[in-house]
Amino acid sequence: MISKKILSNGITLIQQPIENVKTCAIGVGLPFGSRHESKSINGYTHFLEHILFKGTKKFSTLQIATNIEKSGGQINGYTDKEEIFFQIWIPTDSLAIGLDTIVSMLFEPLFDPKEIKREISVVVNEIEAIKDDPDDLIQECNFQEIFQTNSLANPIAGLRKTIEKITPESIRQFYNDIFSTKDLIFTIVGNYKSINIVELFSELPIRSGNSPSFEAVTSYKNKGRVLKSEFNQIQILLSKVIEGTPSLEDSLKAQLCSNVIGETMSSRMFQKIREKLGLCYSVGSFYQDYNDLQFFQIYANTSEKYKTKTLDAMYHELESLKKGVTSEEWLIARSQFTGSLLLSDNDYEYHTKRLFNHCVANWPLLDTTQYIEIINSISDKDLEEYLERIVADSWIKVIG
Repeated sequence: MISKKILSNGITLIQQPIENVKTCAIGVGLPFGSRHESKSINGYTHFLEHILFKGTKKFSTLQIATNIEKSGGQINGYTDKEEIFFQIWIPTDSLAIGLDTIVSMLFEPLFDPKEIKREISVVVNEIEAIKDDPDDLIQECNFQEIFQTNSLANPIAGLRKTIEKITPESIRQFYNDIFSTKDLIFTIVGNYKSINIVELFSELPIRSGNSPSFEAVTSYKNKGRVLKSEFNQIQILLSKVIEGTPSLEDSLKAQLCSNVIGETMSSRMFQKIREKLGLCYSVGSFYQDYNDLQFFQIYANTSEKYKTKTLDAMYHELESLKKGVTSEEWLIARSQFTGSLLLSDNDYEYHTKRLFNHCVANWPLLDTTQYIEIINSISDKDLEEYLERIVADSWIKVIG
């Protein structure tokens, strides 16, 4: 049974107890990412994610890692366009130290000047590494090309010139500005019956930062571009913006459509462009849900020799999809999706992220069985109608 409770300090606590297991996952996040940053602080959220691992009033940088890893546990964090998130997966008998560690990271960071100086170098190297990765680089270029001056185009890691200007005072001020307990969401999944979670999190101090806000996408560039590149391979991206705040059903329909279009080995794009034509090694599709839109992408990585043939084949498959999808294809897409959920059922880290994302989106908090029931209730007709929106004309082409 999944429960959600707003504590007296404003923290949202989501619990999914699972008995007869010996591990527990804790996730905690804020609905604040690179999209909520102004140009002058672009990259601060990602940098804050890094620096919260660099020592607290209780634990050194090394202790933060060893507290979790000495029991075989895992600790990690990530920043995205609309969120910053941390998670721990740890044996239940080490849960107390795991909770103590992640709470101290969030509520008692040191912002040590020496650590900040070192981490600036680390993040600058990360930014430069993106330029050497064709997949990452084309994604950044794609967002910037389509969303232009809107903050959705902000690179998650930020710009080198912005990161190099970070000071202990500026990153502490940023932390104070965004860190609000009324926006903080804790998710805990697994066996934690030995600890009174509600009491523990209720005792955390109230923090009063600013709630995140962003500039809604009211327009975007609906015209493609060919980018200069020094890479040996050609990156092709076809993108589609589907406007409007996505519902849970919209998200599930998009995933099922992506499974048919290019996300799986049995999909149209993979079978035609790689398996039958042999034009490229990497081809597929994926989508992303954002606050006010869905962003669907089809990609291929090929040689200069096959660039035109590959692009023609991608467009040909999109035209073919307009004629409809067989019931067998929808059945395979559903089975693949529901099967992947069953395989993820014991991945408690996955559940903490999913529950966090659903909470932020104001979607229902569902267990795996309930999730699968909704997927199976979506009719072929509903999927065909949603697919029509995706494969309609006006794809935005970016080649690099």
